[in-house]
Amino acid sequence: MGGSINVLTGSTPEGFDPSVAFDRSGTSYFCYVLASAPVRLYVDWTENNGLTWHGPVLVNPSPDPPVDKPHLIIDRNSSSPYANRMYVAYSSGPDNSEVGFKRSLDSGSTWQDFQVLSSGAFVSGANLAVDRNGTIYAVWAFGNSV
Repeated sequence: MGGSINVLTGSTPEGFDPSVAFDRSGTSYFCYVLASAPVRLYVDWTENNGLTWHGPVLVNPSPDPPVDKPHLIIDRNSSSPYANRMYVAYSSGPDNSEVGFKRSLDSGSTWQDFQVLSSGAFVSGANLAVDRNGTIYAVWAFGNSV
Protein backbone atom coordinates (compact mmCIF):
# COMPACT_ATOMS: atom_id res chain seq x y z
CA MET A 1 0.00 0.00 0.00
CA GLY A 2 1.38 3.41 -0.93
CA GLY A 3 1.04 6.68 0.95
CA SER A 4 -0.44 7.15 4.36
CA ILE A 5 -3.91 6.89 5.81
CA ASN A 6 -5.40 9.88 7.59
CA VAL A 7 -8.45 9.33 9.76
CA LEU A 8 -10.91 12.21 9.84
CA THR A 9 -12.34 12.58 13.32
CA GLY A 10 -15.23 14.48 14.81
CA SER A 11 -18.89 13.80 15.29
CA THR A 12 -22.13 14.08 13.36
CA PRO A 13 -25.69 13.12 14.24
CA GLU A 14 -26.53 9.44 13.84
CA GLY A 15 -26.22 8.84 10.13
CA PHE A 16 -25.34 6.19 7.59
CA ASP A 17 -24.06 5.66 4.03
CA PRO A 18 -21.07 8.04 4.33
CA SER A 19 -19.17 9.42 1.36
CA VAL A 20 -16.15 11.73 1.44
CA ALA A 21 -14.58 13.99 -1.18
CA PHE A 22 -11.81 16.60 -1.22
CA ASP A 23 -11.66 19.87 -3.13
CA ARG A 24 -8.52 21.30 -4.74
CA SER A 25 -7.60 23.25 -1.60
CA GLY A 26 -7.75 20.15 0.61
CA THR A 27 -11.09 20.78 2.31
CA SER A 28 -12.75 17.48 3.25
CA TYR A 29 -16.49 17.10 2.61
CA PHE A 30 -18.44 14.44 4.46
CA CYS A 31 -21.77 13.43 2.92
CA TYR A 32 -24.20 11.24 4.88
CA VAL A 33 -27.81 10.25 5.25
CA LEU A 34 -29.41 11.22 8.54
CA ALA A 35 -31.64 8.64 10.16
CA SER A 36 -34.68 10.82 10.69
CA ALA A 37 -38.16 11.02 9.25
CA PRO A 38 -38.07 11.75 6.39
CA VAL A 39 -34.57 10.50 5.60
CA ARG A 40 -32.45 13.44 4.47
CA LEU A 41 -28.99 14.03 2.99
CA TYR A 42 -26.42 16.35 4.59
CA VAL A 43 -22.88 17.59 3.93
CA ASP A 44 -20.41 18.74 6.61
CA TRP A 45 -16.87 19.95 5.91
CA THR A 46 -13.54 20.44 7.62
CA GLU A 47 -10.52 22.45 6.58
CA ASN A 48 -8.20 21.01 9.25
CA ASN A 49 -8.47 17.19 9.05
CA GLY A 50 -11.45 17.01 11.38
CA LEU A 51 -10.33 19.24 14.25
CA THR A 52 -13.36 21.45 13.58
CA TRP A 53 -16.39 20.76 11.40
CA HIS A 54 -18.81 23.13 9.66
CA GLY A 55 -22.37 22.46 8.65
CA PRO A 56 -24.43 20.50 8.32
CA VAL A 57 -25.95 21.71 5.07
CA LEU A 58 -29.21 20.05 4.10
CA VAL A 59 -28.87 18.81 0.50
CA ASN A 60 -32.40 17.51 -0.14
CA PRO A 61 -35.05 19.60 1.59
CA SER A 62 -38.76 18.92 1.13
CA PRO A 63 -40.34 18.25 -1.30
CA ASP A 64 -37.33 16.24 -2.52
CA PRO A 65 -37.87 12.51 -1.96
CA PRO A 66 -35.85 10.64 0.70
CA VAL A 67 -32.39 9.34 -0.22
CA ASP A 68 -30.23 6.24 0.19
CA LYS A 69 -26.59 5.41 -0.59
CA PRO A 70 -25.27 8.80 -1.76
CA HIS A 71 -21.99 9.22 -3.62
CA LEU A 72 -20.31 12.65 -3.47
CA ILE A 73 -17.62 13.80 -5.91
CA ILE A 74 -15.86 17.09 -6.61
CA ASP A 75 -14.38 18.14 -9.95
CA ARG A 76 -10.72 18.58 -8.97
CA ASN A 77 -9.37 19.02 -12.49
CA SER A 78 -7.69 22.40 -12.99
CA SER A 79 -8.32 22.19 -16.76
CA SER A 80 -12.06 21.63 -16.30
CA PRO A 81 -14.40 24.57 -16.85
CA TYR A 82 -16.35 23.19 -13.85
CA ALA A 83 -13.46 22.89 -11.37
CA ASN A 84 -14.57 22.61 -7.72
CA ARG A 85 -18.21 21.90 -8.54
CA MET A 86 -19.73 19.25 -6.28
CA TYR A 87 -22.05 16.47 -7.40
CA VAL A 88 -24.03 13.83 -5.53
CA ALA A 89 -26.05 10.89 -6.86
CA TYR A 90 -28.22 8.54 -4.81
CA SER A 91 -31.11 6.10 -4.72
CA SER A 92 -34.41 7.89 -4.31
CA GLY A 93 -38.13 7.80 -4.98
CA PRO A 94 -40.73 5.20 -4.13
CA ASP A 95 -38.99 1.96 -3.11
CA ASN A 96 -35.60 3.34 -4.29
CA SER A 97 -36.85 3.23 -7.88
CA GLU A 98 -35.02 6.38 -9.02
CA VAL A 99 -31.47 7.64 -9.40
CA GLY A 100 -31.39 11.19 -8.02
CA PHE A 101 -28.75 13.82 -8.78
CA LYS A 102 -27.88 17.26 -7.41
CA ARG A 103 -25.00 19.70 -7.87
CA SER A 104 -23.51 22.62 -5.97
CA LEU A 105 -21.70 25.54 -7.57
CA ASP A 106 -20.61 27.10 -4.27
CA SER A 107 -18.67 24.45 -2.32
CA GLY A 108 -21.79 22.80 -0.94
CA SER A 109 -23.43 25.88 0.61
CA THR A 110 -26.44 25.51 -1.68
CA TRP A 111 -27.65 22.71 -3.95
CA GLN A 112 -29.54 22.98 -7.22
CA ASP A 113 -32.89 21.32 -7.83
CA PHE A 114 -33.26 17.55 -7.69
CA GLN A 115 -32.97 15.76 -11.05
CA VAL A 116 -34.01 12.21 -11.84
CA LEU A 117 -31.39 10.42 -13.96
CA SER A 118 -33.36 7.18 -14.22
CA SER A 119 -36.53 5.63 -12.84
CA GLY A 120 -38.60 2.49 -12.92
CA ALA A 121 -36.62 -0.25 -11.16
CA PHE A 122 -34.98 -0.83 -7.77
CA VAL A 123 -31.63 0.97 -7.52
CA SER A 124 -29.04 0.37 -4.81
CA GLY A 125 -27.08 3.59 -5.04
CA ALA A 126 -25.18 5.23 -7.88
CA ASN A 127 -21.52 6.08 -8.41
CA LEU A 128 -20.10 9.14 -10.11
CA ALA A 129 -16.83 10.04 -11.80
CA VAL A 130 -15.70 13.22 -13.53
CA ASP A 131 -13.08 13.41 -16.28
CA ARG A 132 -10.50 16.16 -16.85
CA ASN A 133 -12.91 18.06 -19.12
CA GLY A 134 -15.64 18.15 -16.47
CA THR A 135 -17.84 15.48 -18.02
CA ILE A 136 -19.73 13.56 -15.34
CA TYR A 137 -20.24 9.80 -15.61
CA ALA A 138 -22.89 8.01 -13.56
CA VAL A 139 -23.34 4.26 -13.14
CA TRP A 140 -25.89 2.24 -11.18
CA ALA A 141 -27.21 -1.30 -11.13
CA PHE A 142 -30.73 -2.53 -11.85
CA GLY A 143 -30.62 -6.12 -10.63
CA ASN A 144 -28.17 -7.83 -13.02
CA SER A 145 -27.92 -4.83 -15.38
CA VAL A 146 -25.73 -1.73 -15.29
